[in-house]
Amino acid sequence: CFTGTWFLYAEETYNGYNVGSSNYWAYGDNYCEDVPAPFDNKASSVRYTGAPDDWKYNTINIYFNDYFIGDEEFTYNDATQFNYDNMAASIVVTGCQPWTVYQYNNYQGRGMCLFPSDTSKCTPGLYPTRSSLGSLAGDVSSARKGCYAKEKVYPVNHMAELKKGKSEGIGASGFFTSH
Repeated sequence: CFTGTWFLYAEETYNGYNVGSSNYWAYGDNYCEDVPAPFDNKASSVRYTGAPDDWKYNTINIYFNDYFIGDEEFTYNDATQFNYDNMAASIVVTGCQPWTVYQYNNYQGRGMCLFPSDTSKCTPGLYPTRSSLGSLAGDVSSARKGCYAKEKVYPVNHMAELKKGKSEGIGASGFFTSH
């Protein structure tokens, strides 16, 4: 059962040493379901994404590999520069607000708005690959809450239907097979 946004990885250290391994994701409020059969008894590491005290709080979570694999950097607040420059290969946007990511420090250069899945339900937006990040893939240096750019990119799960799990909870899930 899941409350919040979770990633389960087939390998230790969030698949960091084997970026081609599979992973499974789920989010919701007390959302319960079985993992897909190919992932049954495979999880070796698990990661919570977003604010630990409120899964619908506004955060941006940047991962250094596709499919939310390996190291990450996240923030609750505007960031004039990231600790790890130009490392965005996949991103999760939590909360109700979009974020604008920028090519350079101090909100300079090309900008792009990234959205949660649903701004009224405040469900997380998943950008699992470099190609889902458009023109700024691997080229993000700063970010701030709100949409301040003309270019708007929506997540792969944009406006995804929430489903009822095996409990009273609702949520959504997905599976990335070996890449």
